Amino acid sequence: MHTRHQGKNVVVTGGASGLGEAIVRRLVADGATVTVADINAEAAETLADELGELACAAHLDVTDPASWTRLLAGFDGDGASLHCLVNNAGVAPTADLMMSLDTWRSVMAVDLDGVFLGTQSAVRIMGQQGVRGSVINKSSVMAYVGQTMTPAYSAAKAGVIGLTKAAVAYVSEHDLNIRINTIHPGTHLTPILLNELPKLPPGFEDLELGRHPVGHFGDPVGIGATVSFLLDDDAEFFQGSEIVIDGGRLSVDR
Repeated sequence: MHTRHQGKNVVVTGGASGLGEAIVRRLVADGATVTVADINAEAAETLADELGELACAAHLDVTDPASWTRLLAGFDGDGASLHCLVNNAGVAPTADLMMSLDTWRSVMAVDLDGVFLGTQSAVRIMGQQGVRGSVINKSSVMAYVGQTMTPAYSAAKAGVIGLTKAAVAYVSEHDLNIRINTIHPGTHLTPILLNELPKLPPGFEDLELGRHPVGHFGDPVGIGATVSFLLDDDAEFFQGSEIVIDGGRLSVDR
């Protein structure tokens, strides 16, 4: 374990699996104290128990304001300082433009409303505490491109960019020492991907792989490293940045 982030308290939403788990593991390895916040409380507990004293688990429904209030109560008032929130939780159901309105709204609730509630809560608490804070919002390369089966996901992730830019303007206007940035992963080998692949049209996996000039899908470990850097004081000039981690996908026309 390193001491790079020793003394920093971090909350990672959707932290029990996939990219969230990779982020949690890296931040704990770098010495941060991490709350694994997830709708799956049992999975969060299992991961926190494995990682030891620097990790704890909490149930969080990112779409529910009351759930956010309960989660962050320990950081409010005279509680421990909140140094970083990683808004990682997300869903990506396979559904085309003819999806039901309920499906559309369920994606927006998690992927956009949840990021709004988290960013709002973190900025409020960090501002009250006067800490040097960092909010990292997970968007996606799909914020920039469209595919037949991802209209809701693409729309939500594009919304995360706009929300983040507006939040940057807010912290500047109120003279708060809080950095807010977005990360934009390309296709990574996560449980969400592996679960969705069988539902997609034949040949989709090969087609998707061909969009990545590096020749393979991403390793979630790299996302954890990127988040760790954004928490570091060396990243103090990153503000409203859109950090793309996509194996070159957006750089070529394929």
